[in-house]
Amino acid sequence: MPKGFFALHPFTAALYFLFAVVIPFAFLTPAAIVPGAVMSCVLLFSQYGFAKTKSGMFFSLGFLAVIFIANIAFSQNGQTVLFWIGYRPITLENLVFSLLTALMFFSVITWFALFSRVFDSDRLLFLLTPLSKTLALLVSMTLLRIPLLYERQKTIGQMRSFFVTPVKGNRAKRLFVRLKRLLGVFTALLVWTMEESVETADSMAARGFGVGKRSSYRRWRITARDMGCIAVILGLGAAFILWESLAGTFSIFPKLTVGTFTPAGAAFTLCYLCLLSLPLIEH
Repeated sequence: MPKGFFALHPFTAALYFLFAVVIPFAFLTPAAIVPGAVMSCVLLFSQYGFAKTKSGMFFSLGFLAVIFIANIAFSQNGQTVLFWIGYRPITLENLVFSLLTALMFFSVITWFALFSRVFDSDRLLFLLTPLSKTLALLVSMTLLRIPLLYERQKTIGQMRSFFVTPVKGNRAKRLFVRLKRLLGVFTALLVWTMEESVETADSMAARGFGVGKRSSYRRWRITARDMGCIAVILGLGAAFILWESLAGTFSIFPKLTVGTFTPAGAAFTLCYLCLLSLPLIEH
């Protein structure tokens, strides 16, 4: 159940997530990426605790390491050579680019993990139904199906484990048998899901889905608190985007250029940090 800032109107929370996700994609700079990566973890832990989110966090950290290593392995861009691995140069620019790219994807994954916990199906339907009823239904059912299919796959695998026997033979034979068993699990999962989808479609038709204007079980109204948060999000986000677009001096290729520290740059970076910290400040 969302609490604090995330319990506000769905549009307010959606606008916050929009700025939090788009800015790291638009500007590959430490000022845009590092605060987002840190604050996404802080907010996820503050909302749901470390115990409930540690498995997803470990996956995100592993994904970060894979992206970092892959970028270093397959890219040789940059002019400042730090050392050589065989005939492959390792440049400062490539290291910085790989680290920022990995942090960007880590930040986006964490933001979407928080988004999926904050926006339940009712909030998504309320937010997206004015745009498209079909899109709202598709998004909400997709977010529901992902954890549901994962749990069902575990259930099917546990049931099948009572009937399988250890495989003897060489490595190729064991791999073939394992793939065959996984195919059986996938087939059972697909049949289960298709049968339930028919029942869901019949239930929706019986309840009059698509016949008239949809009514929402819960109604949210824009309050003065929402208006204040929306104004702060738009003001701080626009200020940081304009500064990065017009006065940003950080560049990676062909040679790393950091630029000089200025009070204006620090102030606009602080604006972005305040934007990301709004759920903590407002709460």
